[in-house]
Formats: sequence, structure tokens, C-alpha cells
Amino acid sequence: MKNKQNRPFSQIIFDRRLDQGDIPDLIGRENCSRFSIFSPNFKIGLQPPDGVAVNIWIQIVCTLIAVRGGLISSAHCLTNMMRNIVGFLNKNRANCPVIFPDFRLLKEIASSVPLSLWASKGDYLKTLIQLLEVIADNCSMFQTFSGIDLERDVISKGKSCVLEIPTIYPSWLRLFIIDLMLARLLYGRIHRRHKVDTTEVIIYLDEADQDVSFLSSDAAYADGYSILAQLLRMGREYGIMVVIGVGTLGNMSKFISSSFQYKFMFNISEGEQILYTKRNLLLPPGSEQMLPALGPGYCIVQQSQLGWPHPMKCKIDYFPPDRETNVDEYDSHPYTPSKHFNELPELQKDIDGLIRQHKNRKLRNSKQAVTKRSTYSHKLLNLAVLSPFKPVVKLWESIGDILPAIQTRSRKDLEKKKLANFAQARISSKPLLLIQPTEAGYKLFGQELPKHRGHGKIEHAHYCAWVCMEGKAQGYKAKTEVLVPGTTHLVDVMWWVDNELWAFECISKCENNITNHLETCLIRSKEISIVTIVAPQKRILEHVKKTIQQEFSLAAVEHKIRYEVVSKYLEACWK
Repeated sequence: MKNKQNRPFSQIIFDRRLDQGDIPDLIGRENCSRFSIFSPNFKIGLQPPDGVAVNIWIQIVCTLIAVRGGLISSAHCLTNMMRNIVGFLNKNRANCPVIFPDFRLLKEIASSVPLSLWASKGDYLKTLIQLLEVIADNCSMFQTFSGIDLERDVISKGKSCVLEIPTIYPSWLRLFIIDLMLARLLYGRIHRRHKVDTTEVIIYLDEADQDVSFLSSDAAYADGYSILAQLLRMGREYGIMVVIGVGTLGNMSKFISSSFQYKFMFNISEGEQILYTKRNLLLPPGSEQMLPALGPGYCIVQQSQLGWPHPMKCKIDYFPPDRETNVDEYDSHPYTPSKHFNELPELQKDIDGLIRQHKNRKLRNSKQAVTKRSTYSHKLLNLAVLSPFKPVVKLWESIGDILPAIQTRSRKDLEKKKLANFAQARISSKPLLLIQPTEAGYKLFGQELPKHRGHGKIEHAHYCAWVCMEGKAQGYKAKTEVLVPGTTHLVDVMWWVDNELWAFECISKCENNITNHLETCLIRSKEISIVTIVAPQKRILEHVKKTIQQEFSLAAVEHKIRYEVVSKYLEACWK
């Protein structure tokens, strides 16, 4: 077979069923090589094709590994790792072909370095190591620093090849091998601007149902654009034709199924596939019934981009598959054998240096974090001393836009040093962090512990303080912890409103003693005009109100009882 420039095609045949072994004899052994992925002479390296920059190829090859191996968060870890190791391996190889580490070397290095060297979380590197172990321990074809290159070893020599790639486990490895070879061929020609107006290479993928399925192409890649789909769409501009054979049509990728120029449909007997073929070829009504009746070699053909777009019935010459069980020695190709990590002292030295830099960087960051944390915790405590009862979130707003992690560490720092106590209040449906400096916290800034900080827990003291502050803001005299006239009972807050006394009882949770407080203020004492019950949540107020309404002793003074939520006073004090 020759193209219109009278040059022979290079045919690349991926043989899954091992029935294409006679093709080298038909073409001529001098013109066609025969490889097997299980042959000791066949090696698959990760090295870039000619014309593609190393950094660009690292991104491409790491994406292929991540997609086919199921890596998600660990993909970035693999990219960082690959960049460093490739740089170390090639730093003294000026004017020499670039070599890439193999999976065995990657596994040995990843297993001997700190988990955080290339990953933000140690689990990412652990996941990557598990994947590398699967490939490194079971696939000797990858043990090379530089392996087969179809462009260099086959196409540039005007030859063809049959690559036997039968079942391989895990199954995604076969997809990765094909993706890698096709990507090297396509991207090499794209980056070298190898544009031609004729076909130079024909790639055959038989039994390719898994390769062209929606899950392994559109759904597998983030952009839905697999290497095979790219090759079908762009390959013809770079002299590449792809021939694909499948047994099932319905599960095929949309990108791939819409890219064929020629469609050959042989005998089809399954009902769903018949209907799919009818829609795909736009067959006239009733004509799909001929599909189950097609004899050997007969098929329905449709050609795109030609003057006659209608499907036609054709007969294809039949060639029996190769039945030969004896296999001659497989062909070989140039490759650079890989080495173990302990056989590369220069690389070990470079990795050790990288680990030292990483540890020093972590130490510097840790010291900076401690200094920064100490600085921010000092600022937070200072503001808490100067502005008592101000919520922590408002204190941080006064300091600046501080990361949540630093806020958390600053809180723990103050608690550990016993300079402040914290409480998490739930006002309405939102949590609110409150701070109360200790005596040691006040002394740190040369101040005495305030005598009137409220009684009860931190939340209760804050609620009382906010009510008192709001009373003063409205121009009234207001105090906390005031005796009810004529009794020995203390109320949380008292407002002197003109000629009236308004009492406030602040509760954090439902209190059983609330009726006693109300009886003292409104029945035993005749000077209290209004009692307001303040609670952090409406459901607590509803529970308290229900309890009060059941007390007959309070029925006569129920009109003097009010109910307020804490958020009203919080918003008034700290807008």
C-alpha cells in the first residue's frame, strides 16, 4: 500500500487477539516488525517525543497516568515528583536524548522520602505509592529510562509493525499503554508542525470496545476529550488515519462515533444494535432487516465528505486470521535500561539535598507560624482586655483579614497559656465564640482584673453586659447585679427608665427557677414595672413562656413580662 506521494504507508496494528501474526510475512519481514509487550526485548518508556518540551510532556504523561490509574488528588503530587526527578536525571546529559524515570524508580524514591515532600497531605503520596507498586512489581515492560518510539523506530524507517497486546491486568494498563503511544505520536507531530496533505500512518485498533466506550474516553478525561478522540479529530491533518473495530455500538463515545469518515457495518443480529445502526447510518425504513442476513464478507458502508453519502451494500475480501501457534523471536528496538535507586548515587545525593531543603523550609515556616501565632494571639488578648464582652469575630475584624487556621491556633495558644477562656454560644441558629481574659491575661497588660465581670458562665456574663450597654446607649442609668428593692434578690440587669425600674433576667438555657425570680420582682416588690426575659434562642423563650403561663401566681402580672432574644442586644452593641 502506498500513498499519493508513492511512499509506503506505515501501518501500526495493535493485536489483541493474536490473530495478526502473519502480517509481517505478507508485507515482508524487512518492512514490518513484530513486537509483544511481554517480550524481554520490548520496553515502554515515559520519555517525550521529539519536539515536545520536557515540562509540557510531564503534564501530559502524568495526566494519562492519573486518568487511567484513577488518581485524583495525587495527580499533582506525581507531577511535582516527576519534575524533580527528570531534572536530576538529565542535569549532566547535555546534547543527549532526554530520559525519564520508570515506575520502579518512582516507587523506590516515593517510598524513601517524607510523605510531605511533594504532597500537601501525606495520604496523597501513599495513594501514589500504591499505584506505582501495582505497575512496578508486575510490568517488566516499563523497566526502562527510554523505550520504544513509533515515530523513531518504525515510521521514520518507512516500516510497519504488529504489536501484540493481549489481556493485561489491571485492565487500565492496556488503555494507558495505547494512550501513551498514540499521545507520543500525535503530540510529537503537533509540536513539530508536521502537517501533510496525505496519509502517512494507519493505526489499527481491533476489539476496541473498551477503548472507545463513553466511560474510558469522554467520562474519563476532565475535558471529555480522550487521546483517541483527539487523534480521530486532528490526526488526518498530521497524516494519521485510524481504523477501529468494535462489536457493540451503543456505548461508544460521542466524540469518537462522530469522527469516522468511513463506516462498515457487518452482520448484526442483536435488536438494540440493529436500531442503533439504523439511526447511525440513516437507513430507509425496513432496510435494517438486511443486517442480520448479511453473509460473510458483506457489509453496509457509508462514506462521509463524498458525493454519494447514502449507505451501500458491499463485499469485502476475506482473509483468514493467523492460526499459527509457533512464534518466531520477536523484534527488538533501542532502549535505555533502567536502574534501581541504590544504583544511582548522584540521584541519591540530589534527593537527599531536596529532603534537607524541605525540612529546613518546614522548620522556617513552623518558626514563622509560631511567631505569627504569638503576635496575633497577643493582639487578640489586648483587644479583649480593652473591649470586654466584644465577640471574638469582631475582635478579629479589628485586627484584619486573618486566616481561620491562624485564628484557631491563636485561641489554643491563649488557652494553653491560661491567659483567656473561651465559650461557644449559640445565638439564634449561629455559633458565636466569646472570650474572657483571665487574671494573668489582664496582668500581662498591666491591668487589674475587673471587679464586676458578671456572675455565672462566660455566655451569661456577656448577655448581661450587652443588655446593660444597650440601656446606657439609650440614655438610661443601667447596672448589672442589682438588688431588687425591698428584697435580698439580685437581678441580672436593671434599667432606670424615667420614674420606672425595668429588670432583666438573662438565661442561657431553660431555667426551672425563673418563676421564683418573677415572683420576687413583680409580687414581693412593688417597685419593678417591667421584667424582660432575655434568651439566646426563640425556642428557649417559648419554653419559658409556656412555663410561666402555667403558674397561677403570675397570672395577675403576666402583662408586665416581656421576652427578647439576645441577638437584638448583640446587634445593637456590635454593629
